[in-house]
Amino acid sequence: MDKKAAISVDAGEWVLFLNASNILSNIDEPMNKIELLKLEVIRRKPLVVGIVETWLSSENDISQYKRQIYDYKNTDWEVFRHKLSLADWASIFNEKLDLSDKVKAWTNFILRVVEECIPHKRISVSSRDSPWFNNDLKHLLKIRDKKYHKAKKNDKYRKQYEEFAWEFEKLCDTAKKQYYEKQSTELNTSSKKWWT
Repeated sequence: MDKKAAISVDAGEWVLFLNASNILSNIDEPMNKIELLKLEVIRRKPLVVGIVETWLSSENDISQYKRQIYDYKNTDWEVFRHKLSLADWASIFNEKLDLSDKVKAWTNFILRVVEECIPHKRISVSSRDSPWFNNDLKHLLKIRDKKYHKAKKNDKYRKQYEEFAWEFEKLCDTAKKQYYEKQSTELNTSSKKWWT
C-alpha cells in the first residue's frame, strides 16, 4: 500500500476513533473541519514537519535573472532619429523576404539603433526583491552586511554596526511606507490605468 493510500485510510480511521472513543463528547460546541485538522496535525507532527520542510526547500527557491534596462530620459533623440534616417530601408525590406523575415529584419535594425543611442545597463532581478527595495537600499544592505562581518570578528565594531543597522531599518521602513502611500494615492486618484 502506498503512503497516500495509507494516510487517507488512517485519517478515516482517526475520525472513527474520535467518534468511538467519546473524545468529542466532552466538547460542547460542534467542531469544524479546521479543528479536526488541527488535531490530526498535532497527532502526525513528524509527518507534517517532513512535508513542510520538503515544501519549503523546493517551492520557495529564490530565482534570479538578468535583464537590460534603458535610460530614456538621458537619450539623445536627435541622434536616434538621424540614425533612423540614414537607414537603407530598401535593403531592410528586401522584396525576396517573406513577411516574418521582414519583421525580423526591421526589429533587429531598430534594436541595433537602440543599443547604440539609448544608455542602458544590465541589472539582476531576484524573486525576493520587494518593489520598494531600491538600488540605494541594496547598496546600504551590502555595507550593513560588511559591517556585520567586521563586528562579528571584533567586538569594538559592534556599536558601529548596530547604529548603522538601526538607521538602515529606519530607511527601509520609510521607503516601504512611501511606496505603499504612492500606490494608494495612484489607486485613489486615477482609475484610467485599470480600464485601458
